[in-house]
Amino acid sequence: MTNGCFDIFHLGHLQMLTYASSIGDQLFVGINSDESIKKLKGENRPILNEDYRLQFIESLPFVTKAKIFNEQRCINLIYEWSPDIYVKSNDYNLDSLDKSEKKALIELDCEIRFMDIKTNISTSSIIERIKGIT
Repeated sequence: MTNGCFDIFHLGHLQMLTYASSIGDQLFVGINSDESIKKLKGENRPILNEDYRLQFIESLPFVTKAKIFNEQRCINLIYEWSPDIYVKSNDYNLDSLDKSEKKALIELDCEIRFMDIKTNISTSSIIERIKGIT
């Protein structure tokens, strides 16, 4: 299992989902709702709405299941799906992982893995670059 906003899907997202799919039998992906992204990233986000992002993620052949979640954190999905492995990129670590998500994962005896980031790209950096084009 992994989760994220997946707003303006880019190579970093693809690498993360490919890695996550390679270490288990199934890949479940939680996708932040439009409402939760606004709370996390600001009123001008997301760029692409939740229905688009859900359809995009569901279309990837290695994704078993994808679901929108409305909370800022995917705790309810963690309990619903009870994953064996939970994957985040290594811009997180055990100390910076959301404490409530970490608590749920520990309660479920879920292995937590961090993927090495292989690209220096983010949706925020893409947006800033577009803003700079005149």
